[in-house]
Amino acid sequence: MLRQLMNAAMLSAAMVVPGGLVATQAFAEVVYNRGNDTDPTTLDHHKTTTVAEGHLMRDLYEGLVVQNNKAEVVPGVAESWEISDDGLVYTFKLRQDAKWSNGDPVKASDFVFTYQRIQNPETAAPYANMQYPILNAEAINKGEKELAELGAKALDDNTLEITLNAPTPTFSNC
Repeated sequence: MLRQLMNAAMLSAAMVVPGGLVATQAFAEVVYNRGNDTDPTTLDHHKTTTVAEGHLMRDLYEGLVVQNNKAEVVPGVAESWEISDDGLVYTFKLRQDAKWSNGDPVKASDFVFTYQRIQNPETAAPYANMQYPILNAEAINKGEKELAELGAKALDDNTLEITLNAPTPTFSNC
């Protein structure tokens, strides 16, 4: 179960509210009851460490890709993606209708920011190593390279490119 949580986190570094819906007056008072074994210590997706927090993260946020009820990888915020023939470059096209909970459009640069944030040594993200397959992620996390050298680039507002150090089968399963 922890492996599934970590795999989902790999491509869910940047999160948005499912469906991009903005709360309206009709939804002003919503109570969410979820059977969980404990209260979360944080809802900062770069600092979570427990299964209980992972349950809430999956319920509250949507990543580039998600898993359906058959554990198949399906579109999330990304409506489609391509993988280069050498398995090193993933190019994600974001949904045009993806929005943050405040109504702002989700942009590829938002994902770049969060990929950089999790690798930033100042964040001290406990599971930053889960994204070490991304080009330069480990060196950045260890303070040996600059954030701008991370293999995550916004090609435009709706196109995110992630470059890996080497083909990584578990990255494509996320």
